[in-house]
Amino acid sequence: PDWRVLSTQGAIMDQLGRHADAQQFYQASLQLQPEDPGTLSNLGLSYALSNRLSEAEQTMRRAVARPGANARVRGNLALVLALQGKFRESEAEAAK
Repeated sequence: PDWRVLSTQGAIMDQLGRHADAQQFYQASLQLQPEDPGTLSNLGLSYALSNRLSEAEQTMRRAVARPGANARVRGNLALVLALQGKFRESEAEAAK
């Protein structure tokens, strides 16, 4: 299977509110394309939607640290930080 298809399937599951299923698709995608910043970002957002904010932050930080991480990935980290009340860190991340 193509890792991008698996990541897309995860995004669809998240949109349907099936976050546990989405996370399984993201993990499968990461098995084929380890540390892909887009997939890590999607996984982090899925954790946030599941109210697993600590895991969301850790995953988003991994995504931001990867080559190829873009402004969208950094914005998602800022969002997760804000959800935890870490507003200064969130603002600093959003300003990068």
